Amino acid sequence: MMKGGKSEVVGDSAKIHIFDLAIIDKHTNSNHGENLASVGNYVISSKVAESGMILESIRSAIGNFLRVLHGATGVAVSDEVSTSFQKFKLQQEPFKLRYFVYEIKDKKTIVIEKQGAREKTYEDLVEELPENDCRYVLIDLEFESADGRPTSKLVFIAWNPDTAKIRSKMLYSGSKEALKSALNGVGIHINATDHSELDFETAILPAVKKFT
Repeated sequence: MMKGGKSEVVGDSAKIHIFDLAIIDKHTNSNHGENLASVGNYVISSKVAESGMILESIRSAIGNFLRVLHGATGVAVSDEVSTSFQKFKLQQEPFKLRYFVYEIKDKKTIVIEKQGAREKTYEDLVEELPENDCRYVLIDLEFESADGRPTSKLVFIAWNPDTAKIRSKMLYSGSKEALKSALNGVGIHINATDHSELDFETAILPAVKKFT
């Protein structure tokens, strides 16, 4: 059994609880039964009659789940994302900007959806994010360090709101590592699932200051 997990058999259903897994999806349907997932708690429920089928269903469902977590979504990162990032981190034209917002287009490719001019702010960025759908964000965030020095950091934010469709959340969760690899050198990664986790003073700034 995996560390941090437990299993139980109730009647003709088998359930396995795996804790401390960073996934936000509430439920999906597959050929292996009804799979239910939430932040920090993944539940697999399979209507089966024999213990051998229970174990096989659990193994198969966990395999599918882990493949998604490790980016096996088939989503690629567009060349534009990588080339623009190289100039953005050096603040070279035409990418002397404040931020990028990325989306997954046609469930196949991560592309630049929006970009914010240098005079834009973090608050402007938050307003650009959809209320009920997922996005990725890269921002050159300016702030004061704990000792009062003006500084800046490149910050990656995965916006995966609780109100988004399950398929979208699964797709964005599973494709995040591909984008992070393309944005090589960005050391601060933040996950946000609601607006409280996007709040600059209470959520973003404290997380970023840990790296100064």
